[in-house]
Amino acid sequence: MIRSWGLLPDSEPRAARPLGWFRSSDAVDLPASLDRRDLIDDIRDQAWTSACAAFALSRAIELHGKLRYSRTFEPPSEIHLYQGARASDGDQPLVSDNGTSFGAIADAVHTVGYIPAHLAPWDPNKINERLDWGVFASGIDQHSISTHPIATTGKQRCVEIVSSLVRGCGVYLALQATQSLCDLRAGLPWDGAGEVMGGHAVCALDYDANNLRCIGSWGPNYCDEGLFLVPWRLVEQGISVKTPWAIECAPNYSL
Repeated sequence: MIRSWGLLPDSEPRAARPLGWFRSSDAVDLPASLDRRDLIDDIRDQAWTSACAAFALSRAIELHGKLRYSRTFEPPSEIHLYQGARASDGDQPLVSDNGTSFGAIADAVHTVGYIPAHLAPWDPNKINERLDWGVFASGIDQHSISTHPIATTGKQRCVEIVSSLVRGCGVYLALQATQSLCDLRAGLPWDGAGEVMGGHAVCALDYDANNLRCIGSWGPNYCDEGLFLVPWRLVEQGISVKTPWAIECAPNYSL
């Protein structure tokens, strides 16, 4: 079974883009658990590529859009996000699949908006093929995303993640993917053990008292139909779980 990752660290703190409508100080009731599995229509598969950051951000934007605007909110095209991010990282032309960073993905959305997924469906065989986005110009929806860094470690980090999910934000997480994550089975939370294989980006979905449930990009046969559990203790420690971001999007934002 193929398990790929590809999240690169940001070379500069360029990813924070608060646009004003999110206020972390707003009071909100935090339920003991949240189950949003009904929002998941499909589980996508990045296959052998290093496009996990594009998959995670696309899913975070989609979840926010479904909760805030419409259950039919369409996610951004992962291949468009990925190629835009690679261009933002200065990788032109695309010559290899080396992964990308969260900052580059966020830059790509702000620079060119995004193409709805149905206009540029995911095809891992085209990951390094520079597509002619001009043919999709009429389909580009100029969006802006607001990205908010969440506390680095500690219980406050857990509270901020829960608060962001309850508000309807998407939550993007960077993980240190280990062999135990790759081999994880349904019903068992990830223990963070094993050799670190690389950086991996995922999207948080919901939670209970013990775990944060996340959406993978390794297809529906991974773990629990593509979903997996991360214990709050790992989130709190900040070692296996790196840099969470709260994501909101403003549709029809004119650049």
